[in-house]
Amino acid sequence: MKPLCFCFILAAAIAHAAGPHAEPESPREGATFKEGVGISLGAETRAALGLVMADAAEGELSPDVALTAQVYRAADEGGIQSGERRGCAYASAMLPPGVAAHIRDDSMLRIDSLTATGRVVAINDFLLGASGQYEVLIEIPDPGGLLPIGTFVSARMLGLPARSALLVPGTAILKSATEQFVFLENGSALLRVPVATGAQNADQVEILDGLYDGDKVAASAVETLYLIELRATKGGGHCH
Repeated sequence: MKPLCFCFILAAAIAHAAGPHAEPESPREGATFKEGVGISLGAETRAALGLVMADAAEGELSPDVALTAQVYRAADEGGIQSGERRGCAYASAMLPPGVAAHIRDDSMLRIDSLTATGRVVAINDFLLGASGQYEVLIEIPDPGGLLPIGTFVSARMLGLPARSALLVPGTAILKSATEQFVFLENGSALLRVPVATGAQNADQVEILDGLYDGDKVAASAVETLYLIELRATKGGGHCH
C-alpha cells in the first residue's frame, strides 16, 4: 500500500471517530471510540486497514534472547576474584524477569564482535527491587585483551530450551516508552490493554500477564489503531 493511500484510508477511518464518551456505532465504514469499550470499525475500514486477528494461545516457545553487556573486569586486569579465570573478561547485562527466567548459570552466549563463546556465571536479583531487572554476569574468553573495562558487547543466548508459554504474534505488541499493549477483541470493539511480556523469538512473544488463553488480539495495523484512539481522545495523531 502506498503511503498516500494509507494516509487517505487512515483519515477516512478516524474522521468519524467520536469523543471518548460517544456511544459506539456500527457504520458501514469509519471508526468510533468509547472509553472502556474500545474502537469499533466498520467492515470497509477493517478491510482497508488489512486488520488481522489472532488467538492468544498456549504453545512451545524456543526463545531468542539478545542482550548488551558492559565489561567490568578486563582479561588482563590483576586482582582476580574467586571463581574468575585469567584470560577472560567479565561483563554485566540487565534483563527483565520474564526473559531472565529462561536463562541458567552456564547458559552459553555467542559474542557478536568476537569468535568467542561466552557463558553465564551468575544471575543476581539484588537490583530487582530498584530496577525491576536481574543482573546477568557473563564470562568472555579474551586472551588477546580486546575488551577493556567499559566496552559494550552484544551477545545472543545459545541453545535455550523450549518451554510452554502463552503466545501472541510479535506484530500484536504495541510498545510505548513505559508499557506494552495489545488491542483485545471486546465484543465488536478493539480495546487497548496493557500486557507484561517475557521472552520472544522471530515470530512470537510470551505473555506473562494481561491476556488469557483463547483471547483474540489484533495482529496487524496496531499503530493505526492507536492513532485512531489518540485522535478520538486527544485530537492527536497525523500522517505525513
